[in-house]
Amino acid sequence: FEPYDKPISTWKTLVTNLNSAERDYVKSYLGQSLVEQCEEIEGEIDSLLDIWRDYRNETVANCTNPTIHSLAEPPVLRQRLTTEIEFFVKHIHEQCANNDQILRRRLSNGHNWNAINYALV
Repeated sequence: FEPYDKPISTWKTLVTNLNSAERDYVKSYLGQSLVEQCEEIEGEIDSLLDIWRDYRNETVANCTNPTIHSLAEPPVLRQRLTTEIEFFVKHIHEQCANNDQILRRRLSNGHNWNAINYALV
């Protein structure tokens, strides 16, 4: 993928197809400053394209690096979640052992009893 299709330089085409005497004549006819401006503009375009390619290569390399996409899970966070789940299951065990009808009514509204029964076992 190229960001810009660089046009063919008319001056470069002339330089490659003319001998040195013809080239000097055309250069004097067009004017030295115009030819120099064309050469400078072409150099600027080449420099900008090089900068863009370098930037693209750096950003594409960063985007395709697999280590960036998979950040490590903090062990403290995993342990805390496990502790909270164990606490919740223990609380359900205690409430069910006491045959708490209020808890059963609260849990019966839209909860997955298969998951709750699995946790109770």
